[in-house]
Amino acid sequence: MNENPMNADEQFKLGLCYLEGIGVPKDGNKMVYWVTKAAEQNHAGAQFLLISLSGAMLPVPLKVTPKILMLFLLAAVMSWF
Repeated sequence: MNENPMNADEQFKLGLCYLEGIGVPKDGNKMVYWVTKAAEQNHAGAQFLLISLSGAMLPVPLKVTPKILMLFLLAAVMSWF
């Protein structure tokens, strides 16, 4: 059984809620977790957000890893620029 039945869009939206503190306390760790889950499913918005936030001052450090770079390139290919 799938531990997480949410689709990529739902995961992305939940990540945004944690980023902005909408309905939940702001939590950078949970934001990164949920947005990464969505990005791994080729959610272009999540991919773009991860790379956009990689240089921002976050509650948790987000380093540009090869995986995040790959997700950024996928977002670029999907015309998110």
